[in-house]
Amino acid sequence: MKSAGIYGTHWVRYGTAADQCYLEGEFRATYDQIVVNGNMVAHMPSALSVFLTQRVQKPFVIDPQTHAFAHDIEYLLSKSKSSAGEIKRSWRKLIEKYGEVLEHALLEEKRPLDPTDFDNEVSRKNFTKNVLLFQRDAITDEIKEGPDRDYVEFLKEETGTSTTVMPPAMLVAPYFFIHGPLAAGWQEKNLQFIQDSRSVVTAEGIEEPLAAQLVISQEILADSRRRDELVELYAQQEPDVILLWIDQLNEHTAPESELESFISLLSGFAKKKIPVVNLYGGFFSVAMMRFSTLLNGQFAAVCHGLEYGETRSVIPLGGGTPVAKFYSRQLHHRLPPRVALRTIHLLDGMNAVSDFHSNVCGCRNCQEVICEDPEQDLIAYFETKESTFWRAGKRISMDFPTGQASENCTKHYMWCKEWEYRDMATTIDQLKQELLKTDQQLRKPIGVEYAGHPLAWSNVLR
Repeated sequence: MKSAGIYGTHWVRYGTAADQCYLEGEFRATYDQIVVNGNMVAHMPSALSVFLTQRVQKPFVIDPQTHAFAHDIEYLLSKSKSSAGEIKRSWRKLIEKYGEVLEHALLEEKRPLDPTDFDNEVSRKNFTKNVLLFQRDAITDEIKEGPDRDYVEFLKEETGTSTTVMPPAMLVAPYFFIHGPLAAGWQEKNLQFIQDSRSVVTAEGIEEPLAAQLVISQEILADSRRRDELVELYAQQEPDVILLWIDQLNEHTAPESELESFISLLSGFAKKKIPVVNLYGGFFSVAMMRFSTLLNGQFAAVCHGLEYGETRSVIPLGGGTPVAKFYSRQLHHRLPPRVALRTIHLLDGMNAVSDFHSNVCGCRNCQEVICEDPEQDLIAYFETKESTFWRAGKRISMDFPTGQASENCTKHYMWCKEWEYRDMATTIDQLKQELLKTDQQLRKPIGVEYAGHPLAWSNVLR
């Protein structure tokens, strides 16, 4: 699907600079495409340009994050002592890149955007153009003119690394969250942004595909009339791809009716022959993408973060602090230590190293870590250290995963994800049987919170 700017099924969202070690080296071949947030590009364009175009050389997409400016402005404010109450520098830089409409609302009037801010056609089109050209030029300009251009030339001479400038795989039209009292207003503006974006792409001679990001609430997902309307209206704009984000859609806890609604939305776009990428999805999405003939191959890719990001709330902004958990191949779910250990016991993974590798996980990291005594070796995934800090005037002590435990859990997660996307060769009927077997083995002893989804998935997958 290169024609739609899609270079593979496995997308990963870049979260922080600490993620880089899990996206290059031995992990570089485990995924196909990277999504990076616009505020990060605005804040550290030099470092990201070298990372994306020289070190990993993977197709990338810049999420313009325009929705962020329509929420309570408090979410954009710094909490550090030196700049408390001010808009964070990364967000401020993005506001300045996007121009007058945002500067007026957020910097001058200190309020979130409203759909009526884009009633002026000229202002709306200028905003749209700024958003698209930022995506097109931010990384390219840094490679050509930024402070690291000499380093890029050094890489070329020392290692033979190509300095070919890589534009984004696609450009994303401005978008806002469709929900609540302003759902109709933002829906109307989103459709206008796609129209305006097509005009910009044509006028600027941009060859990259144009994506429409559709961000909706669970209430809208559950409304069949609204689902059908959205599919029809967005299809009329003829985007090259739909980037889908359903607020707080948790595939592990969602009832069957919600999963059915999700499939119905995907099917609607499939009938229109518009490829869809789920920006926050877990194994249920991967299974639908890989094995369901219902979607006619139009469910094109699924994106996640590093050990997090399989579900995401639109509000508040930011992802919090990822917590180290052990990813279960059988449950396709991250488990806290107590639940993971109980699961491993139930799968007869504690008896011997060979049992652990055959019954629980034999990924590269588990081959290295679980090598003598599973019960003792598993400490490498679950080890914690106490940290003391002040919160609301009180001294708090909490246990946090050690750096090594977090690293092991993330490496294990990434290898498991590669297996799910590529190496778990099976048919959908075989997968349904595996899910039913897991349900029978684990649901009652583990409980519905962590093991209730295999039965629901088996009932819904088709």
